[in-house]
Amino acid sequence: MIVLEKGSWLPEVYQRLLSFIEDAGLQKSVYGACPVAVFDFDNTCIKGDIGYSFFYRMVEEGTFHYWFEPFRKFFLSFDPTTRSKQVIELLSAGARGDSDRGRLRILMRDIMRSIRTEMGEGKVFEWMAGLLLGWSYQDIKDKTRRVFIEELNSPLKEKVIAEWRGEKWIVSSGIRIYEEIKNLIETLQKVGFAVWIISATAQVIVEVAAEFLGVTPHYCIGIRHRIENGCLVATEGGVTYREGKVKAVDLIIGRRPVFVAGDWFTDLELLDYSEGISLLIDCGNRDLVDYAKKRGWLIQPAFKI
Repeated sequence: MIVLEKGSWLPEVYQRLLSFIEDAGLQKSVYGACPVAVFDFDNTCIKGDIGYSFFYRMVEEGTFHYWFEPFRKFFLSFDPTTRSKQVIELLSAGARGDSDRGRLRILMRDIMRSIRTEMGEGKVFEWMAGLLLGWSYQDIKDKTRRVFIEELNSPLKEKVIAEWRGEKWIVSSGIRIYEEIKNLIETLQKVGFAVWIISATAQVIVEVAAEFLGVTPHYCIGIRHRIENGCLVATEGGVTYREGKVKAVDLIIGRRPVFVAGDWFTDLELLDYSEGISLLIDCGNRDLVDYAKKRGWLIQPAFKI
């Protein structure tokens, strides 16, 4: 007998999920042999954000392939100001000393904030994916696995990753797997669902992180890269952000999901796209909760860690 563990689920949410899982046979007959469930990743499957954690680690280590021409063109195209040129110059010079390293990191922070303000959050994710250009696919996978494990073992707290001329860059650190979501994914898989993970993070990063929750790379969707001779040379296929998630589901999966889980306004279009259950992990946005109630979604407070 397949049983969903109670964990920290609200009683009413747990009962709805149990009924949904018990009706798996009906789901198959109505929606096809393999009904589709889609989960957002960051702050839905885990507490934290692997995309940003990976980006912060790259900033701290200065591991950008600035000499790779596609990287330089991509980087400068997003921020054609002196800031990007200064970053390239600092990287080329090795960013020696605490002052240069601090300046480099603060510049990266300011570029990211500028992109967010002028172009929107979706463009930030595209920019972060482009920062991987020049790396090999395998090296990014290896680095992601290392970062994810280190974040699992790091305290959940804020930390300073840059200081320069009185400025500080403070970010959130630490990742924890939501065991209730991991168990839900495993249970859905056992009763015959095709369970997919979707994120606005680079797909190569998502593929590694999702394996920690039992989802194989084949069932992962993120911002894709064109790979030549094992090397990431360009981003392609659009940004899997907001309505881009729905477009990616249509293109790659080809069927509407009967279950969707997400946590934020960036998942709204995807949650609305579900033909069956929409599960909102409530991270504290009252407007989103009110919208979810009107839509009849399941609402589950973020799990205790």
